[in-house]
Amino acid sequence: MKLHLKFLFFSLSLILFSCSSEQEGHDNDLAARCFKFEFGLDPKLVNDIYAKQLVKGDAARAWYKFRANEKLIDQLKDKGFTVSSAEEFDRHSGGGYSPIWWEIDNKGQFYLKNKWSANFADSTAVFSYNKETEEVFFCHDGID
Repeated sequence: MKLHLKFLFFSLSLILFSCSSEQEGHDNDLAARCFKFEFGLDPKLVNDIYAKQLVKGDAARAWYKFRANEKLIDQLKDKGFTVSSAEEFDRHSGGGYSPIWWEIDNKGQFYLKNKWSANFADSTAVFSYNKETEEVFFCHDGID
């Protein structure tokens, strides 16, 4: 019986949290689901979504690139982000697993939020927004 419950829980976890292990997508159903999972917002509010999510042991990192208007950026900032720097952004978003499309122009404004996700004991999110191009680069990392 316990084995059946464990299998059921595992199966439900895979269905509910379909953005696990390593997944990447661009303007497809996967990218839209990952965006919805990360931000709790309708993916139709943004354009040209790139998404990559990576889970390794008790750590995870997610990268997003998309185009958004200032109204949506204000919604993100209202989640507790503060103005940050390019150096702080790089510290939290780089690494060997970064997606190939992760090329920031450093012409935007940078933001940071500690304790981004309640799913982790510690997590940090950063994003860059270029008002001219409406391009957003968002990354979060978390560890238990």
